Amino acid sequence: MVSTSKRLEQIALIVAASALAVGTFLVLKPFLASILWALILALVTWPAFTWLTKHLNNRKQLAASILVSFYLLIMVIPVVLLGWSLADNVIDAYQTVTNAIDKGLPNPPAWLKDIPFIGNWLDQQWQELSDSRSYFLSFIKTIALHSKNFFLAGTTYTGQAIFYFLLSIFLTFFMYRNGETFFSRLQNAVTKIAGEKSRRLLFVAGSTLRSVVYGIIGTALAQGLFAGIGFWIL
Repeated sequence: MVSTSKRLEQIALIVAASALAVGTFLVLKPFLASILWALILALVTWPAFTWLTKHLNNRKQLAASILVSFYLLIMVIPVVLLGWSLADNVIDAYQTVTNAIDKGLPNPPAWLKDIPFIGNWLDQQWQELSDSRSYFLSFIKTIALHSKNFFLAGTTYTGQAIFYFLLSIFLTFFMYRNGETFFSRLQNAVTKIAGEKSRRLLFVAGSTLRSVVYGIIGTALAQGLFAGIGFWIL
């Protein structure tokens, strides 16, 4: 009777723990990507955090705040510049469309017909747009409707990306502050499960992750540099 009672208690504990784990997963599921990015960011930049903490007399919160502020600055400046650029382009596009509606389209360029497969079709469409004002206005309305849906969807995705990025940076602050405690507990837990070799595996996994991220960042910087040089030449 006693053994049956203990077995029922064990089953109840397992069921409760499983339900708690599933519930926690469902609650955190929308934020798993942000948590993972925060973990990767903290792991990759941990040497910089350690160096900064050392030069700030072991003030971890100050070092974490400086790094998090730097990440926010890196994100805010490109977003602001992108907003200005989009605003200028939208104004130019609006003026171009307005002038086209008032004055009509110019004659199609001579090289348009030389485009393989679709050159004649493009030339014909251009001629129809130039000759028929009503057809041109209908075409503009269609383009405007599709552009509206596209920009609305793009704005939604951009807003979600910015939110998750901000959440990742927010979580990175706490990973910096409590990173040593978390890593120590992780090492102890993994050691109990897989033995002493797991410590070496954790080190190798961290080094590999850093190398991959550094390679991606280096490649992106090189591509950005060459693209900038190309645009400057043009």
